[in-house]
Amino acid sequence: GTGSMEGYLSADDVTVADITVKKDTFGQATHIAEFFNQTQTDGILGLAFTDIAADSVTPVFLEMIKQNLVAEPLFSVYLDSHSGDENSAIIFGGLDSKYYKGAVEYHDVAVDSYW
Repeated sequence: GTGSMEGYLSADDVTVADITVKKDTFGQATHIAEFFNQTQTDGILGLAFTDIAADSVTPVFLEMIKQNLVAEPLFSVYLDSHSGDENSAIIFGGLDSKYYKGAVEYHDVAVDSYW
């Protein structure tokens, strides 16, 4: 990831859009890197593999899969490239054809640490 943080681990039900992950373990920041001071954020949603996750915590997306909360074990991301627009999206459990044209190609992950 980018930057650093200090804090502690907590567990609670975590809701992302309409998906609620039961008893998810997550980090709560008590100090964040200066890099984040100029951004408007209310949290960071880690999607890394477990082997690079802080304190080996299972990332929320893998918990979604474990708890059978997503239709498929995949997530997709659309990043809007138009300045000022807020149309970027992340879709857990599938794809949304309104964000792409043509066929989707799948490739194996080369190292089970990064997507």
